Amino acid sequence: MFKLNMDLKQSYYDTINALTKALEAKDRYTLGHSKSVEKLAVYLCREAGFSEAHTEMVRIAALLHDVGKIGIVENILNKPGKLSKEEYDHIKQHPVSGYEILKDVPFLKNVRYWVRYHHEWYNGNGYPDGISGRQIPLEAEILAIADVFDALVSDRPYRNAYTREEAYKIIVDSEGTQFSPRIIKLFKKAYEKNKEDFKHDF
Repeated sequence: MFKLNMDLKQSYYDTINALTKALEAKDRYTLGHSKSVEKLAVYLCREAGFSEAHTEMVRIAALLHDVGKIGIVENILNKPGKLSKEEYDHIKQHPVSGYEILKDVPFLKNVRYWVRYHHEWYNGNGYPDGISGRQIPLEAEILAIADVFDALVSDRPYRNAYTREEAYKIIVDSEGTQFSPRIIKLFKKAYEKNKEDFKHDF
């Protein structure tokens, strides 16, 4: 029974890695992004006091947070300039697409919601559902802040990467709007303890 459970667990990870690689093959600008988000999410989970099992599920969510981009047209994903409103609206569908991809996998019952909500804002100005405050699960907040930090310290087709210190300031200054006070508190603690690892290095 133990071997069966381990084999099943390995098959889940193999599937997750295959989905991540499929996305990165399509979107060259996010190569390594999911792995970086996973790394930062683990530090935030530790500060939140999550158990090892709970942290493992957040790690899986981090790897799959952008899986919905598989359904986004490639010329929009890899566009070198600023997106039009229509193109941006198309991109904004990826959390819902990710939720739909994951919703029928029993093992990922909670993960699907964290993926759906990782672009929601504390003040309600996020997407896709416009939820706010404590309606946003802490796990989704962890994904969101790790996602934004890695995006800021990575080169993008429309801008160069910010320094680690610049990215830190941008995030901290977003307390009360994009990010909740509780996730900013966890972020500050995780950053101070693991500053050298807060970088895009995959």
